[in-house]
Amino acid sequence: MSLMMPRTAVVATLAAVLTAMLSASGVDVPPRALVQENVQKASVIVKGRIDRWEVSKPGTTVAHFHVTRSYRGPVKAGDDLAFASFKEDDRYPDRLLHTELLVFLRSRQARYTPPKWETATDLSEFVFGPELEGLLPAQLRRSPR
Repeated sequence: MSLMMPRTAVVATLAAVLTAMLSASGVDVPPRALVQENVQKASVIVKGRIDRWEVSKPGTTVAHFHVTRSYRGPVKAGDDLAFASFKEDDRYPDRLLHTELLVFLRSRQARYTPPKWETATDLSEFVFGPELEGLLPAQLRRSPR
């Protein structure tokens, strides 16, 4: 009997724990360490909204995202992009659709494309707010794109 949990179970458990922690604290801002990890791993950091999503295969949800601001990467405001995310039950919760989000992305390995991008970590999509933006390094906040 193995004590290892499948990746989807680990992701779901982490997401549930983080959601419970944020709900209990009454704060929608993720922990600073989580934001810093995403900043380190992301080649693209964007603000915008998910207009729609689809399941490309079980375990992989593809978000269709409209960029309103780019903090890092070869993407600019007004661009539309698609990225893979790993969502519990292969779906986005309604509270994340058409809501301003800050998303951290990295390039996918060629064998997994399309889409070209995927979330930088298992928890890389956050409801945008000034407190969250304040956790980004100052040089990223100063460069409007």
